[in-house]
Amino acid sequence: MPQCPAARRRGTLLAALAIAGVAALSAPAALAAGRAAAEVPAAVPLAQAPAADTASATPVVEILPLRGGFIDPPVAAQIGDVLDLAEERGSALVVLQFTSPGGVSVDVDALVARMAASTVPIAVLIGPLGTAARAEGAAALVWLAADVRAVAPDATVGPFEPVDLTRLDAAPLTDDALTAVLARGGGDVAAAEPLRTSALDADALVAAGLARTAPGLEPLLVELDGTTVTTAAGEVTLRLRADELEVRFHSLGLVRRVLHAATTAPFIYLLLVVGLALLLFELFQPGFGVAGLAGLITTAVGAFGLTVLPVTWWAVALVVVGLLLYALDTSIAGFGPVTLAATVTFAAGSWWFYDADALRL
Repeated sequence: MPQCPAARRRGTLLAALAIAGVAALSAPAALAAGRAAAEVPAAVPLAQAPAADTASATPVVEILPLRGGFIDPPVAAQIGDVLDLAEERGSALVVLQFTSPGGVSVDVDALVARMAASTVPIAVLIGPLGTAARAEGAAALVWLAADVRAVAPDATVGPFEPVDLTRLDAAPLTDDALTAVLARGGGDVAAAEPLRTSALDADALVAAGLARTAPGLEPLLVELDGTTVTTAAGEVTLRLRADELEVRFHSLGLVRRVLHAATTAPFIYLLLVVGLALLLFELFQPGFGVAGLAGLITTAVGAFGLTVLPVTWWAVALVVVGLLLYALDTSIAGFGPVTLAATVTFAAGSWWFYDADALRL
C-alpha cells in the first residue's frame, strides 16, 4: 500500500525539526570549540615578534580551552594527548582553561597520575573573567594537581566530592591521596580540606595559598614569566616573554566533540525523547523514511549518554512507557484516561530521570 503523501510530509517535517533542534543545542559548543582552534594545533604569536629573529628555540605554550561541560573520557583523552604532544615537542608549558560542574565516568586517578608524570609544567586556569567559572568534583582535583593553579576573580573551586557523579557512593578521598594530588603545585591538606564540601571563591583560595588570580590566558602567561616550578623532570624556570612566545591552541576533534556533547544532561534527555517519538511515529506509517532514520540516530546518541551519565533506570522506563501511552492515545484518537496516564507517567519519569542533583532537569 503506498504511503500517504501527507503523512510522509509530516514525517519529513518532524525529522527536520528534530535535526534542527539537535543542531541548535550543539551549535554553541561547536562554535566555541571552533573558536579555540582546529584539531591540528596552529602556532600563533602571543604578541607581535620582531621581524629580525625567529629562532627555533622560541618557547611554545600548548593551550586547551574547554568551555563548559563535564570532565569525561573524551576530555581526559584530549588532555593526555596534549601532554604527550607537549613532551614530544619540548614545549615550555601546557595550559588548561575550563569551567566544569564535575566529572562523569572518568578515571580521575589515571588523569592525575598522567599530570604528575608530565615533564612539561602544567597550569590550570578556572576562567576567564566574566563567566562565573567553577570547578567541582573531578575538575577541582585536576586544578589541584596542576603545577600552577589560577582562578579568575569571579571563579569558584569546590567541592571536589563527589569526584565522579556516576559514583556517588564512592569512598571519600583520603588525606594521603589528597597530599599526592597537591604534590606538584604545593599546599597542604589542611588548606585544601574545606574544598571537600564547600566552594571557595578566589580571595579565599589565594589566602589559603592554593591559587593565584588571573583574568585570562594572556595575563596569566605574562605573570608566569620567571616562575620556577617542579615537574617530573625536576625544577623548570618558565621563560615566557611576550615578544618571544608562541601559543598553540587545541580543541576536541569532531568525534570527541560529539561524545563530549553526549554527556550534557538536557541534551541527552531531549535526544532520547525526540528519537523515540520519531520511531513511534514511523510505526504508524507504511515504510521507513527520514523520520525513522533521524529517530535511530538521535536515539543511538541518547543511549550512549545513558551509559555515561548517572540515570535512574526506573525513571527512564517511565519516560518510555509515557511515550508509548501517548502513541496509543494518538492511535485511538481519544482524550481521557490514557492521556492522563501518559502525562503523569512521562512527567514523573522526566523529574527523576537523573540520579544526581547537579543533573536535575
